[in-house]
Amino acid sequence: MKYRWNDELLDLVHKPIFIEDDVWIAGKVVITAGERVGTGSVIAAGAVVTRDVPPWSIVAGIPAKVIRNRNRKLRTKLCHDKIVYEK
Repeated sequence: MKYRWNDELLDLVHKPIFIEDDVWIAGKVVITAGERVGTGSVIAAGAVVTRDVPPWSIVAGIPAKVIRNRNRKLRTKLCHDKIVYEK
């Protein structure tokens, strides 16, 4: 059966995905339409994100769930090809 993409019964969702600063997204991740990935978040490989990801969190799984929160005080700067950690 061939689908016509403009068919009203197909009901595709067109919403933007918001990815904030300092986010790391591993390979083979699926992020559904309309979701927001918060600042400093990490999404594990193969995760399927079906809800917003809170800032400074690590998510994994199908569907993606928060498995740990990151330290918000830990910020990185790139300085002459070195990573400098602020306390």
